[in-house]
Amino acid sequence: MEIVNCVLPKKKASMRLSKPKRRTTKFTEVQKKALNAIFEVTEKPSRETIQMISEHLQLEFKTVLNYFNRNRQRQLDLQRQQIQFQVGPML
Repeated sequence: MEIVNCVLPKKKASMRLSKPKRRTTKFTEVQKKALNAIFEVTEKPSRETIQMISEHLQLEFKTVLNYFNRNRQRQLDLQRQQIQFQVGPML
């Protein structure tokens, strides 16, 4: 079999100039304990508090903000699962 006039698709310019992927942040034990302790006191800290936490724990603001957002979402999901388990499956 012979391939004639085969044209390969060109890579888009946006693909070549894209930013490298961000690495997932791995929290240290101290950071985990601190974030969990703060979350128990307040599930939705102010932006100023998040800024102070990020500086103290040497994390990016966005990382700390995401931590609180995700933990709140996990709690909601857990509550929904518990309610569904208590009520039983909906038919």
